[in-house]
Amino acid sequence: MVTSKEFQAYLQSVINALQRNTQQGGQDHCISTLVDLPLQVQATTSFISEADGQSQEKREQFAVLEGLRKYASNHALLVGKPGSGKTTSLRQLLWEETERCIQAIVQAEIEIPPIPVLIELRNLRGSVLVAIQEKLSWWLKLDEQALKSLLRDRRLLILLDGLNELPNDQTWKEVDQFRQLCAELNIPLIITTRELGSGLFDGNITKLEMLPLTASQMQEFVWRHLPETGGELLRQIQGRLQELAETPLLLQMLCEVFAERRGIPKSRGDLFRKEFARRYEKFKPEHLRNISEDSRRFTFDLLCYLAFEMVQGESHIDPCKPTASWITVSKIEATKILARFLTGEQIPTLEETAKAKEWLEDLVEWHLLQVANDSDHIEFHHQLFQEYYAAEWLEPKLAKSNDEELKYYLTYLKWTESLAMSMSFVQSQDLAERIVVQALDVDLYLGARLAGEAQSPFQQATIDALIKKTLGLSLTIWLLEQTQSPNALPFLLDTLSNGYSDTRWRAARALGNFSDQIARSALIGALKDPDPSVRRKAAESLGKLDDVEAIPNLCQLLNDKDWLVRSFVIEILGKLDRAESVDCLKSALKNEDSTVRGKAAEHLGQRNPQEVIALLSDEFFNGDVNTQKSVLSLLGKTKTVEAIPILISALSEDNWLIRSEAVSQIGLLGIWLDKSLLEKASITLAHILKSDPEASVRSSAAIQLGIIGDSQIVPVLVEALSQDSQVVRASVANALGRLQDKSAISSLINALQDDDYVCEAVIRAIRALNAVEALPAIRKLVASKVLNIRREAILTLGFIGDSKDLPFLYKALQDKEFSIRLRAAYSLSLLNNRKGVSILEDALKTGNKDARELALNGLKNFKGKVGLLSILSRAFRDDEYSIRKASVDFLKLFKDNPEIADQLKIALNSPNEDICRHAMDASEVLGNFEVLPRLRQLSETIIVVERPLDAIAAIQSRCGFYNYEIAESFRLELLDQKKSEQSKKTQGVPNVTNNFNFDQRGATIGVNVANEGSNIRFIQHAKQSINISEQDLAEAAQKIQSLLNQLAQTYPTTTETQQQTFIQKFLERIESTPDLIKIILAGGIEGLKTLCPPAGISIEVIRSLYEVIQKRYGQS
Repeated sequence: MVTSKEFQAYLQSVINALQRNTQQGGQDHCISTLVDLPLQVQATTSFISEADGQSQEKREQFAVLEGLRKYASNHALLVGKPGSGKTTSLRQLLWEETERCIQAIVQAEIEIPPIPVLIELRNLRGSVLVAIQEKLSWWLKLDEQALKSLLRDRRLLILLDGLNELPNDQTWKEVDQFRQLCAELNIPLIITTRELGSGLFDGNITKLEMLPLTASQMQEFVWRHLPETGGELLRQIQGRLQELAETPLLLQMLCEVFAERRGIPKSRGDLFRKEFARRYEKFKPEHLRNISEDSRRFTFDLLCYLAFEMVQGESHIDPCKPTASWITVSKIEATKILARFLTGEQIPTLEETAKAKEWLEDLVEWHLLQVANDSDHIEFHHQLFQEYYAAEWLEPKLAKSNDEELKYYLTYLKWTESLAMSMSFVQSQDLAERIVVQALDVDLYLGARLAGEAQSPFQQATIDALIKKTLGLSLTIWLLEQTQSPNALPFLLDTLSNGYSDTRWRAARALGNFSDQIARSALIGALKDPDPSVRRKAAESLGKLDDVEAIPNLCQLLNDKDWLVRSFVIEILGKLDRAESVDCLKSALKNEDSTVRGKAAEHLGQRNPQEVIALLSDEFFNGDVNTQKSVLSLLGKTKTVEAIPILISALSEDNWLIRSEAVSQIGLLGIWLDKSLLEKASITLAHILKSDPEASVRSSAAIQLGIIGDSQIVPVLVEALSQDSQVVRASVANALGRLQDKSAISSLINALQDDDYVCEAVIRAIRALNAVEALPAIRKLVASKVLNIRREAILTLGFIGDSKDLPFLYKALQDKEFSIRLRAAYSLSLLNNRKGVSILEDALKTGNKDARELALNGLKNFKGKVGLLSILSRAFRDDEYSIRKASVDFLKLFKDNPEIADQLKIALNSPNEDICRHAMDASEVLGNFEVLPRLRQLSETIIVVERPLDAIAAIQSRCGFYNYEIAESFRLELLDQKKSEQSKKTQGVPNVTNNFNFDQRGATIGVNVANEGSNIRFIQHAKQSINISEQDLAEAAQKIQSLLNQLAQTYPTTTETQQQTFIQKFLERIESTPDLIKIILAGGIEGLKTLCPPAGISIEVIRSLYEVIQKRYGQS
């Protein structure tokens, strides 16, 4: 077992590495925004309302590190735009958690926080487990079993940075498998991804969205960096530039560019051009002797070409399975790319290769590129820079591309950001309009995005091209919202004034993306719209725009006749970081609506705790009983420790209703506050449990002690378990179950003899404590005449029982009471016994929601081996959202099952609107590329366009392309090309040049003398056995060498398993080129051996490879 002390060297190495990064100017890829700005995240979670049983969404905002810590144990996916601070936040969390661990170890604390381990997914080459093991093995003796033990015991906090930067499909599968392992073992896990990658993970993971900087945060940042000229910059940040300024990295660039050049960029692309110019000025040979004038002269072109090739990545062997971009690239591969820049399609000479290597070193030396974590690889300082340089190379290609070539770049998601930036460089209105028209045919969102990225003079034409599409009005409004173009305003403003209610609220929402004063005025006017949905969306948009002038109008809506409008507005005011909104919140503490009062207290408690507590304190001590009760409920909602003294003082009031309310609110604070802050409150509640004359107050005190979670109170609870009234004893049992303290088990077993009502609660507590020593007593209760006790006892046998309990459960399957049969079947499923499967499947068809939920959970325990189709039937047809969602989340594990895909297609085409709607929701998780056409059709015909559009975006993110039909046409075209090439073969003479369609970028011919010599030797071996020209043999040797190099970089051959993988990948790549196989066989083992050393592949691996080729193809 690894002791905590053994981690100290690893933890110190983390701190040292982070400090070195900061000292060496790490601001290029990790800016200090957490110090300069309190970055925020929004967590969206679903819950079932106790009031009406309906599913609702809860949105909460946190400081980014607070949110990550809160949800790490439930698995958090941190999503945000490039440059929004995801990596910065993760590194800051790594730093702080590492220091916490070191402090705990040094002080010999009993409980050490989970040890943080950061894995950068861009560098992942195999399994995540191996990457973690390698990360720790420098300082720890850690074999696979020891690592699994650390994970199982939840002693590690795993941080995975850059889900969207995974290098290939195999690493994606490795990450997905690791996440499933973390889910099964409850391993704390945080993953980051940019927006385009967020659809890769669905299901049981909490998504935290990085929020854009507010206007006040922008101002604070700008004034801090530009104390003399900040005002001038802020005045010039308007329109789409305001959107840029919402991203920390880009705001920093704006400040740096403005400070040196006093020029404000026109667009994101222009910003990057000015940033490059700023850096280029520093890239001068006289400042650094090793920098050649040539490398400086060609710097821009070199960076652009390298970035373009890295975004492209490997060529697509299957257009329906596109390869990922390279975020990092080996120095060897980068040298080859730059050599190709010099030579075009020609084989580079040794001199040209040496020049390429020298230039690469210059780019790294002068910080235009940087060495990756893997020291053999290089990368751009940020993915945004890579996409910018790729855009510069792409822009002239767009003008020369025909429609088919243009569709290639439009179809694949990896080109989206570079395409968007390229649009701002396009100098022709005709070309800009043509690109948008083509993009709209590929994907509507993409077309809208590019329409808004065009240069300002061309945007009227691109927006008109969008409006001219024959689309539904709801969809057109949604698309115009995505453009964020000022040219979309007339259409949206007209709709807001003259449209129907279901289009007016959409227009109001869309206008929240426009900082234009006309849009703000229109939204303020819409606050008086007769339709409450329009008023809600107008208020939401004004809040998004951080419009201080709108605050008085928003305050008036706190008295709106629609309760939902009031609820929306109080949340909006709570998020506005303005003095005027605080004043409004204070007034709202006396609002007639309890929801408004509660939310006002909550927001004030987080922003001005002392002030709001002082206000409520005065009101409490000067008010009547009803006022006091109301104030106490508000104190609990403040979520601040400053409320505790007043609540404790209220426990001395004569009126038991006041005492009861105070107890409840202390418990509510126990949900939000650390238990160490509630020690005095726990002691006071324990006293209440012992001495309050009112049983209901004592009962409430017991429940709240369980919520606070202070195990020191267990003796007090145990005492009350045997002495107090029935209702108090039941509450005490529930509290002991929550506290999970094993010392209470014997007392709970004795309490099984208590009254029926208490006995039920005791059985639940025993189940929560996993108290197997209580099994003999529980087995006796299976035969109880009290139905509720039998139910609880049978459930408990499933949770803590074993094979000895099967006879009890088999007998319960025959019980006349269905609820008993169902619980017996569920308990059997926990024991992996299928005897009750038919009962579970029948229960899924009942009208009882609780029965369906229990049955669903029971079938899920069999992990898809049985009951899959029954679960599938609930995914689209159940009328309860929670059951549909649970079914879909489970089915995600089997989404490649043809039956699931078929049923989803059927449901999407169902005439039943509910089934079709549910299928659209399910498509977001279960859908594949085959349903994209149907979803697009639905988006153009239904009113609630967000459903199919959200599903489309998620599927596209998983597939890597926008349009299945176009990707499929590329695939068919490639197949036709291969068939045509096969038919052109001359008898006995392979057409090597045409038949071999591999990516040539990995070729090493001409890079060094060893490669040239190896190819010559291969030709000498091969031409003895086959009638073919030396030129064709040379080309074949080059292609084989290229393939060997590519695979050697991706698939190591150290272990036997790795060697088998390498051989399999080689076979997969050559199986469609029989002529090349003939040449390999002609060259023989000796010929193939000559190609291996330059690629770094051992002779033993090649010998095994040749034997497999000869065995598989030698007789054909």
